[in-house]
Amino acid sequence: MFTKLLPNTVVCEEGGILCDECGLFPEEKASVGTMTVQRRREFMTGRTYAHAVIRRLGMQAGPILVNEDRSPRWQQGIVGSITHSADRCAVAVALSEHVAGIGIDIERISDTGDDIKSMLGPEESRALEGMAHEERYRMMCLLFSAKESFFKMQYPLTGRWLEFDDVTARILDGERFEIRDHPVVDKTIPNTVCGHYRMQGDHVYTAVYLARG
Repeated sequence: MFTKLLPNTVVCEEGGILCDECGLFPEEKASVGTMTVQRRREFMTGRTYAHAVIRRLGMQAGPILVNEDRSPRWQQGIVGSITHSADRCAVAVALSEHVAGIGIDIERISDTGDDIKSMLGPEESRALEGMAHEERYRMMCLLFSAKESFFKMQYPLTGRWLEFDDVTARILDGERFEIRDHPVVDKTIPNTVCGHYRMQGDHVYTAVYLARG
């Protein structure tokens, strides 16, 4: 799915959650000791998929460790993003000489709770007025996911944690969305950042990237 949302300079891998750790480096296995079974599987799947796409870029894959803030520590020359729902995992990576930042997100709509409403701003809530309940809920999940993708993209560049009310997301035509009015505008990240989405069955997929230069 994410290959449809990102340019061909970004390499993607997506699939179900795996059940063994055979694809991990020893240093990665050492990081999973205190994780729950589900979190261990998600971690292992993300690393296994990441190794595969890094090799497809023509680079030698190495261990992807965890920073103190729990973000992936990508090897030099690589930018990337990992996402998972309860049943799906995806990874997108690119060479840092071509891409400044990537953010991807998967949400399983049926797993999203009612508290998602509190993560929408006034403008976003107004945009959903008049929709039938089911469609409104799907659009709330889409706006939530769009913000998640933006947060993942900007954090490695800025080192700044954002709250959901720090940004405004708006759904556009052509399965696109925009993020604007965010507080991390600089030479790399413009005030308005556009991304792409797909909704398929019970899942929503969103992606944002910034080209280098």
